[in-house]
Amino acid sequence: MIDLSQRQLLKLWPELDDALYGKNGFGADTAEIYAYTVLPADPSADSASPAAMREEARRENALQAARTLHAVLVLFSEIRDCVITVDDDRLGKWMLTWEFEHRVHITVRKKDVRGKNRVGK
Repeated sequence: MIDLSQRQLLKLWPELDDALYGKNGFGADTAEIYAYTVLPADPSADSASPAAMREEARRENALQAARTLHAVLVLFSEIRDCVITVDDDRLGKWMLTWEFEHRVHITVRKKDVRGKNRVGK
């Protein structure tokens, strides 16, 4: 499920498009995405709440960030017919249990005519 505001999605999508077309400012076919860009504000994670409560909020946020990013990347790869890697790992269900807390490098490449990544990854 994509749990992003329209504004968040409209900021993320062009980053992925730029990477697909080799024009991303970070690294041509690679976008640098931060976890906070795919999360709603969550004051409980940074509040003066008890440590256990903050830790649980942090973990929930990290899992939500990964699941939301995964959903966006799956949709993007289907619509744009491309191959995506996240920190050099192929996009996959592993992201559903991953705790995304800081940043990732997302590489986006066009598929060749045989449906494989042009660069061979």
